[in-house]
Amino acid sequence: FGVVTPDLSRVLSDADMIVSVLPSTPSTRGLLDAGRLSACGKDKLFINVGRGDVVSEQSLLDALAQGWLRGAVLDVFPQEPLPATSALWAHPSV
Repeated sequence: FGVVTPDLSRVLSDADMIVSVLPSTPSTRGLLDAGRLSACGKDKLFINVGRGDVVSEQSLLDALAQGWLRGAVLDVFPQEPLPATSALWAHPSV
């Protein structure tokens, strides 16, 4: 602890699990995009209890399809309530 790094991609690749508790600010909206999620490597668990707009629904679905994430536990979404048409409702890894 006590170590701060500007290299988020490296932190994501080293982590076993990603827990987002980030607020919604101009610098965090869309922060976890497809490029950053691809840096996760393979088989990470993603938990979002911060704000939903930190990661887009499509980026999350792509990361699950590519195997960068093995699952997602979501308490928040980019649009709330989550629309009935969202693919997240039926995704087996969510």
